[in-house]
Parts: sequence; C-alpha cells; structure tokens
Amino acid sequence: MRLFFGRYWKSIGWALVIGYLLFLPGNDLPHNKFLDSIPHLDKIVHFILFTTFCFLLHFERKVVGKKLTGKDFIVLTAIAILYGGITETIQLLIPERSCSWGDLLTDLTGITAGILIFKLSEKIIDRYYLPTP
Repeated sequence: MRLFFGRYWKSIGWALVIGYLLFLPGNDLPHNKFLDSIPHLDKIVHFILFTTFCFLLHFERKVVGKKLTGKDFIVLTAIAILYGGITETIQLLIPERSCSWGDLLTDLTGITAGILIFKLSEKIIDRYYLPTP
C-alpha cells in the first residue's frame, strides 16, 4: 500500500483537490464580479480538473511501469470516469450543489482531453522521464 501511494501521489493528491473543490457547499464557493462574469465557469473548472487528473493517472503509470499496456489504459480511464460519476452523485448530498449531466459530460470531455494530451506528449515522457537502457 505504501508503494502504491508513493508511486501515485500526484494522482491521489489531485483526486483530493477535486474532491475538496467539488464537495464544498455552494455558499462556500468564492463569489466576486469577475468570477461571476465568466460564462460556464463551472464547466471550465470541471474540464481542467479532470483533464489534469486523467493525464496524471496515465503519466504516473507510464513512469512507474515503463510500458502502458492496453489493460492499463482501460483501467486508468475507467478510474477517471468512475471518479467523475461518483463526485457528481455525491454533490446531490451537498447543500447548494447539484448533480448535472452537463457536468458529467464535461468531466468526460476533460478525461478525453487528458488522454489526448498524454498520447501527444508520450515521446517527451519517454525521453525525459524514463531511464535509458
């Protein structure tokens, strides 16, 4: 267990950040004229949170395992999707928060973007983060 947390501390830490931000009661969220003037800010935040989460999951697995198998890819993507669904569902229980299909779709779009960014940067990751034989 200690080894798991040591290897995936970035993903776990980011998942905690996501949980903290998405589970704050709505009346505890910051409000000011600038933030309130940004259209669809909620969707932008969801997209960034889940893009980063999915990228970190794949990045850490690649760095630890050196070769990301198809099974790894599917499991990591499923973890991100499941976490998105769980966080949306839990928001039903939080005052001034709501569960929305739009937020879940945005989470899924962010997960897709995280995968694409990972795939596009995989050669850079191989070059700078994996030891040379």
